[in-house]
Amino acid sequence: MPSSRATPELTEFVPLNGLRVFSVVGRLLSFSGAARELHVTPSAVSHQIKALESYLGVRLLRRSRNTIALTQPGRRYLAQISENLMQLTHATKALRATKGQEILKVAAPSSLLGLWLIPRIQRFMAASPATGLALTAVNSPPAVIQNQFDVVFWYGEDSTAESSSHRLCENEIFPICSPSLVHGATPLRQPSDLRHFTLFDSTDDRPGWHDWFKGAHVPEIDGTRYMNFTPKMFMQQAVSAGLGIGLTRTLLAAEPFARGELVCPFGPTVPIRSTYHLLHASNYAQRKDLILFRDWVLAEAKTSRRQLAERLGSL
Repeated sequence: MPSSRATPELTEFVPLNGLRVFSVVGRLLSFSGAARELHVTPSAVSHQIKALESYLGVRLLRRSRNTIALTQPGRRYLAQISENLMQLTHATKALRATKGQEILKVAAPSSLLGLWLIPRIQRFMAASPATGLALTAVNSPPAVIQNQFDVVFWYGEDSTAESSSHRLCENEIFPICSPSLVHGATPLRQPSDLRHFTLFDSTDDRPGWHDWFKGAHVPEIDGTRYMNFTPKMFMQQAVSAGLGIGLTRTLLAAEPFARGELVCPFGPTVPIRSTYHLLHASNYAQRKDLILFRDWVLAEAKTSRRQLAERLGSL
């Protein structure tokens, strides 16, 4: 006969307040600073940390007379709990803001979210004022997070399910730079001019420069300096500041091109198989808010690609 004793995972209370205090202390490495941020006394912060260390049986902080530092287990634990605490905070704020209203939970890679979706989300809010949204930057594969969200954007070659996955648009990669570099002291007019500049790349953006050189049938330039910025939005910010030449793809360039912050100095654009997809669970297909959002996204993606193609058409 099975034991009636409940498992520790179901009955053991995790000290969430202690986790919250530790996350702030670990970020600031200051009891007094954490106390000010949390609006409590330093002694209350110290008490929570001691209680958490006692609960875990692990020393999280190394204290000296004037400083504190994270122990190795403390650094590892802080990294593990920080993202979960942030998701918990976002979920709580979203619930409070919507007063329990049904909201559409959307996950997207950070670059797509920051560079394309958020800059135009006001248009969806104006068109669908009754639809609540919770947007979360997530770079995990869709199979890992699909059950946590109503809509998941992902980047890759093939759809995971024909009935519930939608390809946003065809995709190309091409160089980008600040307009000031095109006619600057060292003009940027053809691929061979790249030897005078630093080339920016991003680990969340594949294909990269090697693939562009190959697809464009352009010889790679020996001795060129490369720098990496991840996520990609940081790379495009550095490019906008005129610090170097970047490589981007269709949707991610649409907004800064429209604002005149970036230009493509020369072609060719190189078509690639990978692109962004919108994925939703098939049993949500009749939800009005999901259908409105899906149709709006697909229309926006089509418009973005058409407008970008017009700007790149002369290359």
